[in-house]
Amino acid sequence: MVQILIRDDDLNYFNRPDDIEKAYSRMPDLPVSFACVPYIMDLSTQGACPETNGNKIPRPFGDNQVLVDYIKEGIKEGKFDVLLHGYTHEYRFDSKGKRHPEMVWRNSIDVAQKIPEGRSYLESLLDTTITWFAAPSNIITKDNLRVVYENKLNFSGIVRIKFDRDVTFLSVKNYIKRLYYWKFSSKVHYPGILDYGTHLEINACPLPSLDQEVVFNHFTHLFDFCQKHDCPMAINVHCWDMRDHPEKYEAFFSFLDFANKQGGTFSRFRDLKI
Repeated sequence: MVQILIRDDDLNYFNRPDDIEKAYSRMPDLPVSFACVPYIMDLSTQGACPETNGNKIPRPFGDNQVLVDYIKEGIKEGKFDVLLHGYTHEYRFDSKGKRHPEMVWRNSIDVAQKIPEGRSYLESLLDTTITWFAAPSNIITKDNLRVVYENKLNFSGIVRIKFDRDVTFLSVKNYIKRLYYWKFSSKVHYPGILDYGTHLEINACPLPSLDQEVVFNHFTHLFDFCQKHDCPMAINVHCWDMRDHPEKYEAFFSFLDFANKQGGTFSRFRDLKI
């Protein structure tokens, strides 16, 4: 039985409960884990979260009381969960115009202050505990990941096939496992829980295309792998993306309908069986 986790990224001050309800109306009882940004900046570059377009000052999540109340109620009902998703999710550009996400341009000294501050803010605001961190754009430096687990947070991301962890027995073992399944076995980014001793990591699978057939085939291939190897399956989506691209919405829920019929179970990150 495959445990499926939905990680909806970039939840922030500009989001509206109506959009969230619309995004998940096909399966209204679906548990969702929201990756929340405490103080949002402009994410609209390259098509991300259009509501933030032009926002140049940090907007506190708590200033949207309607959204706060909605998420708190969902947490109480056991429907929602919250991950920490950076601090402002701000992008910065270098002299060559290359865009860098927050957990790349911030140094580890800065991150060491921002992570506990942002976590404490959201925990107090939403009356919950946060045990997972999702890096903006799913990209993080080795030094900043170290700050994440030094703050007793696990990591969920789209993990690249590259050795960019501290060298330990467990990190080398995990890398070899990931490399084997990607290059030599099933052509999947290993979806199971990886124990690094300091923290846990789980890879998230994004919507890979606007083509419904491509998405469905990609997800069902990974689902079959998870069934065979008794792994959870984490999926990374954005409610605003599904709202603006009906084809993504249809592809996503076509797979969830399939997984439901195949006996898949849906849960939050806090309910992840480890």
